[in-house]
This record gives sequence, structure tokens and C-alpha cells, in this order.
Amino acid sequence: MLARLFTTSAVSFLLLLGALSCSKKDAPTATTTNTGTYTLDGVITPCQVAVSALSGTANNLIADYLDVQLTPTDPQHSGEVVFLYFDKPLNAPTSAYELLSIKFASSLPPLPYAINYTAPDATATLSQLSSGGYSGTFAAPFSRFSSRVITAGAFIDARP
Repeated sequence: MLARLFTTSAVSFLLLLGALSCSKKDAPTATTTNTGTYTLDGVITPCQVAVSALSGTANNLIADYLDVQLTPTDPQHSGEVVFLYFDKPLNAPTSAYELLSIKFASSLPPLPYAINYTAPDATATLSQLSSGGYSGTFAAPFSRFSSRVITAGAFIDARP
């Protein structure tokens, strides 16, 4: 009887330990200026980040635009790039930026291709830091045109 109780307790402990080890892990986040990550099809890719801003007023456009480009630092993903496209009304505050689309492009064999993700299939946050840089998160967990999905992404202090 004592052996059965011990065996049952040991099995319960091992099951609990196994369940804890399989729990969801937080995706790594960017921690350094002009860096970011994205998770495409479950693979986390570290990146360098570049930002370009285009003033609509200075260029006779109907809106202000902000583009964020994530370029992988891992040589295995050297042909990939992720673009985030934002716009806001002319002269509106930074908080008014809204995501237009997310684009994933690959020049890796066998064929170059690009996938565009738009709302509501794509989401993003964007904030401007006191340093002047931009930080944000993004995801495109569904595409009507491809099985490839971006389940998580982040960038920090990306500066124009």
C-alpha cells in the first residue's frame, strides 16, 4: 500500500513537472537601440531596424508616413526583410499613427516572393520615445494569401 502511494505521488510530480516545462515561453524582445525581432512560422529572427519618416507637408502629400524596416542579423535569414508601414493625418501627433500594412519579403531560393498583411489580419503598436526613436510591437497571425504567419515582432528605439 505504501509503495502504491509513493508511486502515485511520484507519477503526479513528474506529470506536473512535465506540464510546467511545456508551458508557453515568452518571445524574446528587442533590448538595444535599432534592434528588433520577429517570429515567422515559429522561428525567432533577430534584426537590425531602420526607420524612415516622410513629412506630408514638406512633400505635398495628404498624410505623414513612417516606415520601419527589420533586416535579419542571422546569416541564415539574410534574404528576408519585414516592413511596417504607418500613416497619420498631416501634422497630427505621433500617437495618431496607424498601421497600413506589414510586408514580409524573401529573396531566398527557390523563388523570391512577398506577402502583404493588412488590418484586421495585421496589428501593431507604435510609440515615440524621449530619445526620438520609435518602439513597437506587431503581429500578422493570419493571411488570406499564404500559410506563413508572423506571430510576434518587436523593435526598440529605432531612430530615423
